[in-house]
Amino acid sequence: MFGIPHNPELRSLILGRVRNEYLTSKEDLDLLLSANNLEDDRKRLLACILKSCTWYQLIAALHEKELRAALNTEVIHELWPTSLRSRFVYVADLLYGDTVSTAG
Repeated sequence: MFGIPHNPELRSLILGRVRNEYLTSKEDLDLLLSANNLEDDRKRLLACILKSCTWYQLIAALHEKELRAALNTEVIHELWPTSLRSRFVYVADLLYGDTVSTAG
């Protein structure tokens, strides 16, 4: 995606970093990340990943559908502070034409 190859090792490293917040295995987090829903646990996981990674790490570690889900309005509204939320609103609008309000 975006000319950067998918990197499974980086994905595993990122899931290992956020794993402590969930007290579960990286494999379970990977299944949650790959799910086709936006239930609360997945929204929190996606928001946590957005907060903990650079843009280049995100696009190398996430599949395209996961990145699109991460840039969903519901996930972006989980982000704090507002300045961080605003950055991802900008990216979502730039990539997908999704206009997201930064209001909480």
